[in-house]
Amino acid sequence: MSEFWPFLLAAALAFVAAVVWAGLRLWPVWRGRAPAGLTLEARVERWNRHLVPFLRRMMKGRSLVATVEIFRTPANGAPPQTGTVAVWCLVRTVVPDVDFLALARPVAGPDGHTIVTGEVLGAIRADRMREILGPAVPRQDLFGHIAHVYAWPPDANVEAIVTQLMPLDAFQAQYHWSPSPTAPLGVP
Repeated sequence: MSEFWPFLLAAALAFVAAVVWAGLRLWPVWRGRAPAGLTLEARVERWNRHLVPFLRRMMKGRSLVATVEIFRTPANGAPPQTGTVAVWCLVRTVVPDVDFLALARPVAGPDGHTIVTGEVLGAIRADRMREILGPAVPRQDLFGHIAHVYAWPPDANVEAIVTQLMPLDAFQAQYHWSPSPTAPLGVP
């Protein structure tokens, strides 16, 4: 038995290292998964905090991953509304199931690799944008989150779609949401 202990120790250390490595790689997925009964705030927090960094690392520039923001309208005599919005910069982007998409022109970041939010052209209901783009927006189920991969079709006309958008100032007045200036979206 004494001549085998170095091999047993090496095997045990390799097993522990493999378990730790796998655990560190899968930790964001375990923390970011969304069971069915989760509240909107908890679902958005798990997406933004755990899955966005994980998916951005895994995509390695093949696709951007959008963060989600929650907006709340004041009562003003009507029932208050709560909804979600994500910014899409007209490049291939994984976007979770949100109520609205704010379309923005993509702008290269200061390092030349990161894409940041440029001029926001307006907002549109996400389901309406999926109708417009058709099969270019496949649905995904990512760890309990419904997501869509938005890709701008080469034959789509930006100006024609911009006419269908709610202008940003009207969207801000109605839903009380403002885009964060030059928010980094990921690496192209």
